[in-house]
Parts: sequence; structure tokens; C-alpha cells
Amino acid sequence: MIKLKVDENFKKRYLSYLSSDIFKNQNKISKTDYWEFFSKKFKYTIKGKILKIEGDSGFYYSEKNIFLSIKRIIKKIFDFFNPNKIRFLSYKKAFNKALLNKNVSKKKMFFNIEDCVAKNFKEIKKIYPFRNFYLDEHVIRSYYYLNIINNYCKISNINSVMEIGPGSCNLIALLKKHFNIKNFILIDLPETLSSTIPIIDYLFPKSNILFPHENSNKIDKSIIKKYDFIFLTPNQVNYLDENLIDLSINTDSFQEMNLDQVNIYLDLIQKVSNKNAYFFTKNRVEKTPFGSHKNNISINIKSTKFLDYKFHNNNIKFFEICNFSLDVQKHPMFIRLEEILK
Repeated sequence: MIKLKVDENFKKRYLSYLSSDIFKNQNKISKTDYWEFFSKKFKYTIKGKILKIEGDSGFYYSEKNIFLSIKRIIKKIFDFFNPNKIRFLSYKKAFNKALLNKNVSKKKMFFNIEDCVAKNFKEIKKIYPFRNFYLDEHVIRSYYYLNIINNYCKISNINSVMEIGPGSCNLIALLKKHFNIKNFILIDLPETLSSTIPIIDYLFPKSNILFPHENSNKIDKSIIKKYDFIFLTPNQVNYLDENLIDLSINTDSFQEMNLDQVNIYLDLIQKVSNKNAYFFTKNRVEKTPFGSHKNNISINIKSTKFLDYKFHNNNIKFFEICNFSLDVQKHPMFIRLEEILK
């Protein structure tokens, strides 16, 4: 849970969003069993100017406090002495190891250290801008993505970014803070956006934000230029015009959709991308999008396999198993970057 101070104008717009048809009425295809379960875990309370928000999957910010710090230390101690604990590298060590990946093949992902936003974990600690929040594994992973993207795309040349499934916007917030990118389009489930939007407003209070329920028109270049952040639900993706975006991103959420949903978004990315734009994705090789495993073991839910995604015929910069992920978790993940051809 985190607590954020909001002004009266934001509070009014936020409550209006939560009571809108856009929030309440959702297309059934927008949610797998996984998100039917986890979307119910997003909760909020407002008292005066204080907004409290909490969640589970997709909710990855935590405020610094002594009780949470003690809890983290105790967990580390128990993990250390647990003989059954599977041992992976820490995210800190995995990040430093990943930066040793040199260019050995044009089709393999590599790092030119001079193009990295953070060259090691110590540098992350120096440059991480959001001091009220923990610098945790989600932040480290986001800097890993930043290093990859900047090695291939030169983020300073990017004006518009679309992320599908941004969750708490760890990556987006760092892109905005370090590179001051002008325009973002962020697409997620209405419940997830109930935490995403306040976090962005808190981190970037001077930004011009468009709530999902505040727009029902086509979103073209003239609309994008008016806003720093445009938030949309899956029901609204058809609002987007062609040729708007320089970089599209999806990490760790295609794996929680069914294949039809994934392919709808792949078509969307192709449509809204500018010529020679980029699309970066990292997702599980295979995952069954269960919600509550205990309650759904007997339900026949089909696995979503990365190799079944219907990618368009673009210029693949790299496509491989993510070694960073193998160092920190048991499930293999594909990582892919492509240049959009039109």
C-alpha cells in the first residue's frame, strides 16, 4: 500500500473515472482468468487529500518505512537459512553480470557500455530519482530494459511511447525522468489504472494527464501533443490513429493474456507505429494465465506460448532467451526487439 497526497481537482477527476461507464463496463475478452482474479485486489480509499492505493500483480511501488524494512530483512534471513530455497542471483548481481554481454553476433542482444543509462548497480543507486520509494527488483529490471532500448533506439530521439500493461509505470516513470519524453500512451485494465494514474500524477505533478473517461474521440497527433500522458482501457484502443508512436513496449503482461488478445495488440502496435519505430517485448516462453491456482486447477485454461504470437514481418534486431531472467527466476523468457517496417 502507498499513500499519496492529491489536490481537489485530481480527486474530482479520479472519482469521476471510478464511477464512469468506461471503468464499469468492460469487454469480456479484455480479461483472462488471471486478471479476473488479480484486478479485484486493486483497492483505494480517500480521506481528505490522502489517497491510499494497494494491489498485487501489477502494483509494484512501495513506500519506505521502518516496518517494511524490517519485514524485508527478516525475509532475507529466513531465505538464507532455508535449505529448500532455490538459489538465484540477486537482481543486483544479475544486473552487473548482464552488462558484460558484448556484441558477438548481429542477431544477439548486446550492450555498448557507453550507451547504458546505468553501467552497474552502484550507478542505479546514484541516479534513481524517486527517493520516497524502494529501489527494488522492479526498478533494477526497468534499468535493464532502459539499457537495452537506449543501445538500439537512442531514446533521446524518441518523442512518443506506448506501453501495453504498464502496471505501476516503473519503466515509464524512468523514461520520463531521465529522458523527458514528451508523450505517452498507456493502456491497461481499468482497475490497474486506478493505481497507475495517481502514481504518475504524484511523480509528475505538472504533467497534463488525460483520464480514460475524458476522451471519446479519435486520438491523432494533434491530441497526443496536448498531453504528457494519455490513459486508455482495452475497450478504447480503436480510438488510436495510425502512425503515432516511436516506441511500443510490452513486458511481462502478454504472458497473462490469451493468444487472441496478444494478437489484437500486435496488430495495434503495427497500426499506430511510425515507420522505423521500435517494438520491445519480454514475456514468458509459455504461461497458463491462472488467477487463483488453488481454485482453478480443474479448469481447462490454455497456455499462452510466445512462439505462437502472430508477429508482423518486421526487422528483428534480436530475439532470444533472456539471460538476465534466467539468473533471477526459474521460468525462461523470450526477449525481442524489432524495427517496424511499413
